[in-house]
Amino acid sequence: MSHALILAQTPLLEPHKKLGFKNKVTIAFNSYAPRGVTKRTSKICNTRSNRASPLVSKWCDSVREAYRINSSGANEDTIMQLAHESYQNNMGKTFDLMHW
Repeated sequence: MSHALILAQTPLLEPHKKLGFKNKVTIAFNSYAPRGVTKRTSKICNTRSNRASPLVSKWCDSVREAYRINSSGANEDTIMQLAHESYQNNMGKTFDLMHW
């Protein structure tokens, strides 16, 4: 019993925290994958996430800017259209991760 208590009070090192989170994301991703599809590893999921994260962050900035520019009675479609235009002006390409 005391051994379990000592382990519970021992702080996790940073790599262990990250490994646990990556594994949780991988398990969640693979649980929604269609049958017959190759399961992704935590390394593959992490690499994909690291590539998409900066693009999604810039998209969120464009959406915030569109909300700030529009009045309170603006239509959601209008705001999304302005966000797409803003993203395209800033990045030089369209935002193609809307499915995320």
